[in-house]
Amino acid sequence: MAKTRTTEASVSQVHVDDGSMTTHFPPPSRTIEIHGRPSAAAAGNFGHLFPQMPDILYRLDLNGHISWIKDPSRLMGCGSSFFIGKHFKTFIHRDDTDRMMNSFFAAVEAKIPSVRREQFRLVTVEKKVLWIEVTAFTTFDEKDNFICEEGICRDITEHIEIKKALMRVHSELEEKVLARNKELLVANKELQNEIKERMETERKLRQREAELESEKLNLQEANTTLRVLLQKRTEDRRRLEVEILHNIKNLVLPYVQKIQSKPLTRSQQTYLGILSANLDEVATAFSRKLSLAYFDLSPSEIRVAHLIKKGVPTRRIAERLNLSIRTVDAYRGSIRRKLRINNRSVNLRTFLLAMSQQG
Repeated sequence: MAKTRTTEASVSQVHVDDGSMTTHFPPPSRTIEIHGRPSAAAAGNFGHLFPQMPDILYRLDLNGHISWIKDPSRLMGCGSSFFIGKHFKTFIHRDDTDRMMNSFFAAVEAKIPSVRREQFRLVTVEKKVLWIEVTAFTTFDEKDNFICEEGICRDITEHIEIKKALMRVHSELEEKVLARNKELLVANKELQNEIKERMETERKLRQREAELESEKLNLQEANTTLRVLLQKRTEDRRRLEVEILHNIKNLVLPYVQKIQSKPLTRSQQTYLGILSANLDEVATAFSRKLSLAYFDLSPSEIRVAHLIKKGVPTRRIAERLNLSIRTVDAYRGSIRRKLRINNRSVNLRTFLLAMSQQG
């Protein structure tokens, strides 16, 4: 019976590559002698558990052929005899074959007892692909000659599928997060642009308001200037009218009256009458725009004129001012004469009202 050697060791490094995991151990710290193939005796008091285990136990020779395998039917769909003598790569997925072959022969060539843990895809007899995690024990004799590789294969397909599902969910979640972040970035950029546009609009509005306020002030100043100019123009016109009326009354009419007192021919009297009438017309036109004070009316005449303008009869005027009716009539005649309408059929009240509306 062949004597084999296994080793107790502590894990020194774990390496994960493309879904596989390899565990390397340091040189042995203690050696245990085992005779023959694994059995209930070799397993100590745990041999009764072997029939209950769903895992596959196997042994490979130096070339990688299966020399012993325990109850592979649960996973592989075929009994032990089908696998004896076949190379282990026959049942490994083509995408994992090179990696598992390299791992096996690297352990053989190392000539150091070791334990490897790897993950790979196994193809069953029914061509079903299963994910397997193998824990492989490489044993050598005292002269470092390879004896065998013994290992345990465990089905981790469900675990891998869950892991893949989690990775898909994680990937989908990351994509959603990235998409959402992109949307947020776009929305944020649009919001910033909108804020900039609003700020620019507000700036333009404030600038326009300032311009309008400036224009308003300018218009107010212009209006004030225009009012001053209009007031001055009105005052100048009034002053000119007073001067013209004054000159007619004091510089022209006295001479006309003197001429009228002299002996004249009929034609001269006619021309003088026309000249006097025209002068009266000009003086009356100016007088309508002037207040009563410009016509040298006395205070009593001004009071009488105001009552006449209001339509108060002569008797009531006399009573209010404590005058006689004859005195009021005298004031009427004096007012008409000073207003130069004594020789014209013009109603005194109408004339006074016209003066108040145009003055």
